[in-house]
Amino acid sequence: MAIQAVFIGIDKYYDPAIPELNGARRDATALWALFTDTIKGLNSQLLINDEAIHFKVKNAVLGILSNACDDDVVIITYSGHGSPDGNIIMFDTDLGDL
Repeated sequence: MAIQAVFIGIDKYYDPAIPELNGARRDATALWALFTDTIKGLNSQLLINDEAIHFKVKNAVLGILSNACDDDVVIITYSGHGSPDGNIIMFDTDLGDL
């Protein structure tokens, strides 16, 4: 059994129309630190602010899901804005083109 994780936190966005947050990056970093300190052999990625672009997040999430076996544990956390229809908003999201 393998344990894999992606921790995403976005406080600041490329599109100035998306309001800034003040705890999303800190939340993702704290969870990442907690999990990496306590779970031996954890394979994890931390994507914060301008690292959390759509391409990187998609590749990180799909990468761990496609490599996971039936008994693996996959952890995905997201802290940031969401859209009215339930989508998560990445750093490079254009608010005018959701």
